[in-house]
Amino acid sequence: MTPGATSTPSTAGPPRDRSIPPGLQRILRISASLVTTQAATSVLGLLFWAIASRGFTREEFGVANAAVSAMGLLGALGTLGLGTLLISLLPGTEQGVRRVTVRTALAVSGVAGTLLAVVVPFVAVHLLGLGNLSPIAGSPGHAALFAVGTGLAALALVLDQAVLVIGSGNLQLERNVTASATKVVVLLGLAAAGATDGMAVFAAWAVGTLVSLPVVAHRTRGGRPLQRHRRLVDLSSMRGLGRRALSHHALNTTLQSPLMLLPVIVTATVSAAANAPFGAALQLTGFVFALPYALSVGLFAAAEGDDGEVLRRMRVTLPLGLGVSLAANLALWPLAPYVLRVFGASYAEDGADVLRILVLAGLPFVVKDHFVALRRVQGRTGSATLVLVVCTAAELVAALIGAHLGGVEGLSAAWVLVLVLEAVLLAVPLVRARRRFVTRTREQELAGPDGGGREHRPEGAGARADEDGARDGTRSGDGDRSGDGGQVRTSGGDDVVDVLEQEPAVASVVDPAPSRRGSRGLGPALLAIALGLLAMALAAGRARTTGDDGGLTQLLWEAGLVLIVAPAALLATWPRTSGTVRVWTAVTAAVALQLSRVVLYPTRFMFHDELLHANLLRQISDTGQLFGVNPLLPITAYYPGLEVATDGVGDLTGLSQHTSAVLLLLAARVVLSLAIVAVVTRLTRSHRAGAVAVVVYACNPQMLFFNSQFSYQTLALPLAVLTVALFASRRRGSLRGLLLPLAALGAVVITHHVTAVLLLVALAVWTVVDALLARVRRRAAGGSEQVGGVVAVPPGSDARALAVMTLVGAVCFAATLLNPGNTLGSYLGSIVTSSSSDLGAFFEGRQTKALFANTAGVGPAWWEQGLLLGGLVITAAALVPSLWAARAWVRVRVPLAVVLVLTAVLWPLVPGGHVARATSEVGDRAAGFVFLGVGFVVAWWLVRRAASRRAAGLFGAAATVAFLGGVVLGSGTVSAQLPGPFLVSADARSVDADNIAAADWMGRTLPPETRVYADRVSGLLVAADGGMFTVRHISTGIDASRLILDPEFGQDDVDLIRRAGIRYLVVDRRDANGLPNQGVYIESGEFGGQDRTAPVPAAALQKFDDVPGVDRVYDNGAIAVYDLSELSR
Repeated sequence: MTPGATSTPSTAGPPRDRSIPPGLQRILRISASLVTTQAATSVLGLLFWAIASRGFTREEFGVANAAVSAMGLLGALGTLGLGTLLISLLPGTEQGVRRVTVRTALAVSGVAGTLLAVVVPFVAVHLLGLGNLSPIAGSPGHAALFAVGTGLAALALVLDQAVLVIGSGNLQLERNVTASATKVVVLLGLAAAGATDGMAVFAAWAVGTLVSLPVVAHRTRGGRPLQRHRRLVDLSSMRGLGRRALSHHALNTTLQSPLMLLPVIVTATVSAAANAPFGAALQLTGFVFALPYALSVGLFAAAEGDDGEVLRRMRVTLPLGLGVSLAANLALWPLAPYVLRVFGASYAEDGADVLRILVLAGLPFVVKDHFVALRRVQGRTGSATLVLVVCTAAELVAALIGAHLGGVEGLSAAWVLVLVLEAVLLAVPLVRARRRFVTRTREQELAGPDGGGREHRPEGAGARADEDGARDGTRSGDGDRSGDGGQVRTSGGDDVVDVLEQEPAVASVVDPAPSRRGSRGLGPALLAIALGLLAMALAAGRARTTGDDGGLTQLLWEAGLVLIVAPAALLATWPRTSGTVRVWTAVTAAVALQLSRVVLYPTRFMFHDELLHANLLRQISDTGQLFGVNPLLPITAYYPGLEVATDGVGDLTGLSQHTSAVLLLLAARVVLSLAIVAVVTRLTRSHRAGAVAVVVYACNPQMLFFNSQFSYQTLALPLAVLTVALFASRRRGSLRGLLLPLAALGAVVITHHVTAVLLLVALAVWTVVDALLARVRRRAAGGSEQVGGVVAVPPGSDARALAVMTLVGAVCFAATLLNPGNTLGSYLGSIVTSSSSDLGAFFEGRQTKALFANTAGVGPAWWEQGLLLGGLVITAAALVPSLWAARAWVRVRVPLAVVLVLTAVLWPLVPGGHVARATSEVGDRAAGFVFLGVGFVVAWWLVRRAASRRAAGLFGAAATVAFLGGVVLGSGTVSAQLPGPFLVSADARSVDADNIAAADWMGRTLPPETRVYADRVSGLLVAADGGMFTVRHISTGIDASRLILDPEFGQDDVDLIRRAGIRYLVVDRRDANGLPNQGVYIESGEFGGQDRTAPVPAAALQKFDDVPGVDRVYDNGAIAVYDLSELSR
């Protein structure tokens, strides 16, 4: 339940999806409307409070928060239930009296809210002696401001509900967005003018509400000619309505009171300063409570008085709400302090534990909101109010006791504890009602049609005769359905496609129509995904605290991955499941895989590529300049899209660089998943294919780790797929239709060089294929041609538009190459040279990479090897028939589909690249691109067959094994994926307290950009964390690796130090404990690196202890820092 959310939701929404049962569709539409409004206003509200927290003192911020909360409570009381009443009253009211009825209700609520705002603060301050509330209404000016603002709030609450009848749900959204945006602007103006009073924040809030009212008046002006009365208000229109209004009003007020009163209690019993972090934490809980609350309200609104509909849909909405709330708790537990940093560092320090406690209330709120929805539909609002009055009293009493015993944390814990007890008690009538409903339904079914029973037949085209679908491939019903710009007709087992002129030719499939319970499984699937993240968090925590990275820890980790992937794969192909549910689950699983990185390392960057990009991010943030020198990898400085976007998120929100990066990469993962769905669904006209494509794409070896880290490919790849999706869905025949695809293409070009090149190559191939097929398509336009059961009438050619895209992209990319200092040529040349050398050695019989082992001799266990081989076999077994069937796309002449098929043909490069060390990196990085084609062809091949439970189960099992095997192929052993004890040159496993402490010491002690030499991981840390200039061969052309790896020291080493300008040397003595897991101690081509079979000698790491003129200035036992200043002169 969200604070102040009293309005009945809008039913406005996207066009109806006929694949979803009408009842459930309405619930989802209403929920979407509520969540959209809540999300938009919450984001702007978060910005508002962030500005307030930084522009005003904590005490004044607490005053403002308490004033706004009190305004919300008194404003809700002032509505007198008139908003809910108008929703039910206006549809049956004559057009001529509607407007005057609404104006009268607004006037009554505004006056009532104003009077309450005058009386209640006066009594609290002057009669009850609550001096902490005197800043709100202790002076005449503040009292008047508070009264006017509260009256406007009451009026706006009623108006938001009325516009659903006299206007639209979009109008409600427009008013709220206008109000929220105005509040931000006014607050910035007041802060710039030097306002310091907390009530100035309240004034900005009130002004925003006032400014938004003309928006509604202007948008509803069309009804003025119809009004019968010229009077502004008519109190007679309210006669006889009081009892109905007050019944709902009492229930609404009871529900809202605790959330409105808690900040007031904190201010009155603790202090206004203590209410600042509490109020900020309470504001953030609105994001967590929004979706579960919206689902319960949608359930009530869609039931239309039928309690059976509520009980029927509750089996979906209840577990869905619990799953979302649980996932939010898991995410916010480690992220609480970072999210609160948007308000300031002190808020994160004081409010993190409070936020963690408050967010737990989301779980019991789901049960409580469903109880209220059921009682409303049953017409038992009176009894529900009595129950909730007792519950509210218990919550407030517990909050008061908790505040006195434990301050803000005690108040929060006591309140949540009472909510949990309430949920247990309120679940009893829900369970009983559900059982009675199931019993009644079974009796009706047994009675048959003559006994009052009825046969439920699934709605929608192409409905199957039984729940498992027609296993022989035939389809019952007429099978007609429409798509966006195209129509699909089925006859027997053949797919017939009519394509309108503006659409591409498609070889389409028909999804089985969903049952009346087409959303079944969504709640359990989301719950399973949340539990999967929990299992992974437990595994990571166990490995981090105990150092145990095997046995139970590995079991928990693998179980978590299975719980994330298996439900998505199962629902993607489960028969008679709605397309929305399939896509929603698949995208959620993809996002959960991204979140797993936060579960592993929630506070900092840990991996090699992350640290070198973190160094560039630090440079841009510190200097405000682009295209500087990143010594760790110079080419990254010339493609700074990732760092610029991350720095922008940090500047906008005030969050840390790491938290900003987490948010950006989560958004990128959502974009990637939805873009894949958009492309595949557009080609196949099947949401099932879109969902399956996302699941198959997730099986690529780099999905879990490499393509989820803070690296430029992680952002560029989603942007590249988005470019294709935007181009495919653009408005043809207009240059404006190319603006968005070109913008996305430009973003790719400035973010990652290889992704940009591959995208340009794909566009060029797409152009050539389209041009070659243009003549054939023009011949086919005069009539239809049938190939392999597919009939297609394709549109005109896109070759010109594609040529424009390719040309503009090539020009932009050439501009990056002309940027002085760009080292792309030498960077790619070194990769080509190294790969060619390793391949040559392989074909000459000199194996350069052992199978199932890294360069340190560490390899996967037997069961991991089985998963790896099983994943490869399953992928190949699915790809071969898929590619054979995909010949149909060539025959029906669909250029984009042909390009995707050609991409899938490249799949052998992914496992084949692992035959050599240098080419293994190429194969790994290619996986993110190649699996776009693999996902498409496999998805289309699978969904052409009739859906059945058996097929869904087989696909779920196969996809899970393929995913787990891909993880082993791309990321190595499970133990290496988890935190644990230090390993030599093993990326995240080499980052520990010792080398972090050394990097921090250097950052505090040495001047910025001091030239330092260190091994692979220490060099990354001293640059990214310490702000040093790490000398590397790739940036300076000087190989200084012998300083660390050579046991001898002589004049040549002194000359090397002087030539490189090295002032300090960082040595990790633990390097002598083993071979490097990543193949090198420092960088490619290092001293003694060719065919190394033994660890670096300890003498090499200790030799500087005996070199004259060298001082050891830092030593923590593992890491030693040597001052070479005397030698470098």
